[in-house]
Amino acid sequence: MLPDFAIHIMPALGSNAFSYRFAEAWPAWWIVAGGLVFLAYIVYKYEIGTALPRHKVFLGITRALALLLLLAMIFRPVRVSEQTHIKDSVLAVMVDTSLSMEMRDECRDRSSGTALAIAAGIAPPETRQLSADQQAQLNLLNRAQLVARVMDHTGRDLLRELQEKCTPRLHTFSAKVDAREWPDEAGGLADVLKPEGRTTGIGDSIRDITRQLKGQRIAGLVIITDGQSNIGRDPVAAAKEYALGREEPFPVFTVGVGDPAEPKDIEVLQIFGNDIVFAKDHVLFNVAINSSGFAGRRTTLRIKAGDRILAAESIELKDNQLQQIPMRFKIDSPGKYECTAVAEPLDDEITTNNNQSSPHLLEVVDRSVQILVVAEKPTWEYRYLKNYLIRDTSMEVSLLLQSADPEFFQEGTKPISEFPKTREELFAYDVVVLLGANAARLSDADLRNLHAFVETVGGGLLVAAHEDHPPSI
Repeated sequence: MLPDFAIHIMPALGSNAFSYRFAEAWPAWWIVAGGLVFLAYIVYKYEIGTALPRHKVFLGITRALALLLLLAMIFRPVRVSEQTHIKDSVLAVMVDTSLSMEMRDECRDRSSGTALAIAAGIAPPETRQLSADQQAQLNLLNRAQLVARVMDHTGRDLLRELQEKCTPRLHTFSAKVDAREWPDEAGGLADVLKPEGRTTGIGDSIRDITRQLKGQRIAGLVIITDGQSNIGRDPVAAAKEYALGREEPFPVFTVGVGDPAEPKDIEVLQIFGNDIVFAKDHVLFNVAINSSGFAGRRTTLRIKAGDRILAAESIELKDNQLQQIPMRFKIDSPGKYECTAVAEPLDDEITTNNNQSSPHLLEVVDRSVQILVVAEKPTWEYRYLKNYLIRDTSMEVSLLLQSADPEFFQEGTKPISEFPKTREELFAYDVVVLLGANAARLSDADLRNLHAFVETVGGGLLVAAHEDHPPSI
């Protein structure tokens, strides 16, 4: 249910004020000034002469004023103008657009269901009990659609009221925060709030929204979500740090969506694995899944490429724990495969739309593994590795002994006479093994090409130092 909330926002204000003060510090200004005036009076009162009393008064006042002017020049009076301006406030509204917002909830409480139907414009305001048709319309709405209907119908008046006091900003979030535009009166929020994200990071989104609005006065943050944060920082800790702990703290209002009871759901999040493998090699995928309401239950997790099942595993589910499921299989035929991980639905699952992961593109190549082995001397390790690699028919190996005579015919199934001089020649290998290699025999260009081999094309580099040639590459 979407509860009501109230926000008190101070609009933009401005004011000017003027004051006078002295630039220099003067702790006894009035005492000094009074003393000077009294001194001038005493001097003229007891002065012996022929001046008339009124002349003495005039001259005393003149001298006192002169002394006061001198005192003012010493302390430097200034006129201070103070202008105060309060920036227009920003109210950030964040709406959850993760896939969990596609879930449909059955509203068991009649009064709550009636209130939701009225707020969403399904039933008129005077409705006391929903008809069967109105109840069916309400049950057809998923969480995101319900939020959009309520904000379009009831929220329009609230938005206009807020716009008179502040600047409401609309954002959507799942794994990251995206700024959105409020639709016009003729439009709606259904397309804007379409669930697409595969993860929900409420804590990270609180951090990101404060960074996006850096330098602006934030009056408050409204978070509309089903509360299923499954990645990133803890939402409560993030709110304390980025909202309440800042120089100008602001309140965070949470609006819960959906049934508060724990949903029964299995969510297949992502496949982690290599993008390129060799035909007939073992492939390892790690599948990330999350589930709730099915603790101890078992289901079948499959890796599929189209209609073809590459692997299947029976797994035990754990509530509200991110599980990494290893899946192993082999593909004999070369080509490009769009692989997905699919969890078999269980009874009473609230939705099955998130039981399948996003596609993972896998390329299978049918060629030999190209290996280059470079060594200074034919050590025991070199001879063992040479014999092992030559016997493996799935590999083509080039062996280069740096200490060999120029006339020596280098060994291997793909013999070479020198270290590859160009990047094209070096990049043709999949793996380079430096087995006690002498770095002094490699040029600066060779070392730069090795660096690019690893960094640019993702080639494999194995370095095993020898006691005669400590690591320097």
